[in-house]
Amino acid sequence: MVKRATGPTNGEPVEMGLIIAGADPGVVDTVATRVMGVHPLYFGHIRMANEYGIGTYEDIEVVGETIEGVKKDFTPVPEEFRFPNE
Repeated sequence: MVKRATGPTNGEPVEMGLIIAGADPGVVDTVATRVMGVHPLYFGHIRMANEYGIGTYEDIEVVGETIEGVKKDFTPVPEEFRFPNE
């Protein structure tokens, strides 16, 4: 279960019905952002890791369901609720 809008404590719950797992936490976060319909570099920690050459947000092997097959569009968090550098 994840939340749309100003989650995780506010917002509209969204039942996803899936598990995202992997050996590289950055890749897991990248896949999760794509499942939410948001570009990975929208998130500061993924963008920063990419700038430092840690992890990747491209050429990721997904096993099981495709991202497009489970994707649900989320409303990005409004700027006033974002962490710095996001």
